[in-house]
Amino acid sequence: MVALTYAIYFAAITALEDGTEEITLPLEKKEILKRYRLPLERFLLNTDVINSPDMTSLQALAIFITCLRVNETGRSI
Repeated sequence: MVALTYAIYFAAITALEDGTEEITLPLEKKEILKRYRLPLERFLLNTDVINSPDMTSLQALAIFITCLRVNETGRSI
């Protein structure tokens, strides 16, 4: 459940456009994304999504991968 929560946070920050004036973030967008990405990756590794998937972990993984495609440009995605 924690991984899904972090994935939703990650998606929410990803959805914000750069230079959004209505919302004042405490840090740069890239820094906030990094703060959510690292724990999310650890949670997904600890839950062992590939070998024993459950619906919550798969939802977190799907949201995370979708958002990574927006934030990262490379073949690793």
